[in-house]
Amino acid sequence: MTSMATNFTLILVLFVIKWSASDSTCPSYCECYSLRTQIVADCTSKMLAAVPNGLPLNITTLRLGYNNLTQIHNSTFAGKSLSLLERLEINDNLLCYIEPGAFHELTRLTRLDLENNRIRLLHPDIFLSLSRLWKLILNGNPLALQEDGPFLVAPQLKVLELERCEIGEVPPLAFQNLSELHTVRLANNRLTTVNLQGPYLMHVAVGSNSLSEDGLVLNSPALIVLDLSECGLRRLPENVLRTTPNLQRLKLEQNLLSSLDVGILSMIPHLRMINLTGNEVTFLHVDIFQHNNELTHLDLSKNPLQLSTDGGFIHSSSIQVLSLAACNLSRVSAETFRGMPNITSLKLSDNKLRSLSNLTFSVLPNLEYLSLDGNRIFTVLADFVSGLSKLVYLNLSRNPIQLSTDEPFLKSNSLNELILDECFLETVPATTLRLLPNLTSLSLSNNQLPTLDVQTVQVVSDLNHLAIDGNPLICDCPLLPLWQWCSIRQCEKSIVRCKRPRGRSWVVLSDLVCEDGSVSPSEDFDIDLEVEMVDIPIPSRRPPERLTI
Repeated sequence: MTSMATNFTLILVLFVIKWSASDSTCPSYCECYSLRTQIVADCTSKMLAAVPNGLPLNITTLRLGYNNLTQIHNSTFAGKSLSLLERLEINDNLLCYIEPGAFHELTRLTRLDLENNRIRLLHPDIFLSLSRLWKLILNGNPLALQEDGPFLVAPQLKVLELERCEIGEVPPLAFQNLSELHTVRLANNRLTTVNLQGPYLMHVAVGSNSLSEDGLVLNSPALIVLDLSECGLRRLPENVLRTTPNLQRLKLEQNLLSSLDVGILSMIPHLRMINLTGNEVTFLHVDIFQHNNELTHLDLSKNPLQLSTDGGFIHSSSIQVLSLAACNLSRVSAETFRGMPNITSLKLSDNKLRSLSNLTFSVLPNLEYLSLDGNRIFTVLADFVSGLSKLVYLNLSRNPIQLSTDEPFLKSNSLNELILDECFLETVPATTLRLLPNLTSLSLSNNQLPTLDVQTVQVVSDLNHLAIDGNPLICDCPLLPLWQWCSIRQCEKSIVRCKRPRGRSWVVLSDLVCEDGSVSPSEDFDIDLEVEMVDIPIPSRRPPERLTI
């Protein structure tokens, strides 16, 4: 059993105590159990046409998802004595009608999930008696919002999800009786206009809608997160930024923005993260973020950027995470990054870079994570990262790199993880890692290696993770020393198959006896398509692969 499976089993043992099958307090077609602080009755996927009788009186969570319920009447929960119920899930049913007083007796309800039903209309007062309800999920219902009145009256509702509801407009009065609302999700509707206001509104997501030029109206001074992805925007909505002065995270992925006006972001001085992935940005003024001294994350991936002739780019001393992946860049220089000296994570994946000077990243003394995968880099100067004393992660995968037969590949006293996957490597010389004394993880997956000389890895005393899967390995005596080294060093688990013997795991090496009489030191490995190397967990130090805000 794998460690993951063992951990999962332990979690179940510790946190789940099931009723016996014969317990009369739980309907036979449901499963009742205790999960942490919740008493759960799980009746999902039982083809139920009605809420079952005989539910335990002390349940706090009732799961009725993936059944055939079509209506909920005032009598549905009446008399069932579910006064302790806090969470109710009726997602993925056939609900088309809910009577206004249906939830009247569920006074302790805090979360209600009605996702993916057929609900078109809800009475505004249907949740009025639920003074503790704070999260309502209505995604995937063909809802219609009233034009001249409130959508719902729910005094304590804080999170409202209305994604994929075919809504065409959010009228000004729609949410006026939801005074405590702080999160609204309206993505993937048919919205052209949205009018939202509220003193506590902090998170608004209206992505994947075709908003008109001035179709978004927000009066939310407390707003922190705004998602405007895939809205067809050609310019930033100035009226929105003016009324959201405390905005910290702005998502603008997959729009039609070609530039940003200098000064427009000065209206949101507390901006910390901005995602512009997949727009049409070719140029940004060097001082575009001069008023955003709290900005730490900038994602410009998948934009056709054109750097100035002198190589200069953005000036911002606060930016720490920068992604310029898939920007069609054929060159970068020290001038590109000189104005951003505090970058710790830089992603330049999937560009057209061919060479790198040893000065390219010299202006980034705090750089820890560098991704250069998917470029056209052929040769790498050994000292191109030698001045980066904090660099711990370097990804050079998917580059046609040529390794010197008699010179070290790189020089770095700080590098912990090196990835050279899919580089068409046919050999890795013994000198390759000689000047990487603190390397702990090396990935050589999916190259063209028939074998790997154990001397290549022996020079690095702390190396404890080696990935060589996806290579056409010849599992015979020349590879045996590497198997022995990996066994003794307890490398992390890796799936490795041989080209010869065809399709076999390299575990076959454990039974191999070579001319000198040497054999594998272990006969207890799992003879499966895996090599079990255990008990040395490696902290995962990965850079943010994409900006998530």
